[in-house]
Amino acid sequence: MNKPLSLVTGLLIALFAFSSIAFCYKMYRVHDNLIYLIFNDKFIEPFENLYLLTYDLTLYTITSHDERSVDFHMDWLKKLLKKNGHEILDIMIIIHNHPPNMSRKFSDMDIQSWYNFKREGFTGNFYLYISGDLLDEYTDIFYRNIHLNIGT
Repeated sequence: MNKPLSLVTGLLIALFAFSSIAFCYKMYRVHDNLIYLIFNDKFIEPFENLYLLTYDLTLYTITSHDERSVDFHMDWLKKLLKKNGHEILDIMIIIHNHPPNMSRKFSDMDIQSWYNFKREGFTGNFYLYISGDLLDEYTDIFYRNIHLNIGT
């Protein structure tokens, strides 16, 4: 292939890649904004809350009225879901908050909860709502990167 043609081809590929990245970024921001609109008014208490949204748009609220954690047992949650015709696999979004005076990152307990949900069959999105901001999402890639990089 001659040089000018390969240069043009490379430029076209780069432009396509950039436009795809920009499109993906815009879609990600739209997704974040929709999640924010749905849950923004839910996190007004000074303690942690956990919301589970199923694919049929049923919303479950769990709280311990504790500012540091939402304490529940997975068996209790599975019974609650089953009573209402759901199972862990039906959960589309799990979102919880950290009150303004708490950490703005996923805690070790958050990560353990995510792992427990995944072990039970959860395939949805796991979010942390940060007061006044958009969301962070905890993903398999993030999990693998952290644990592979520190050798666990």
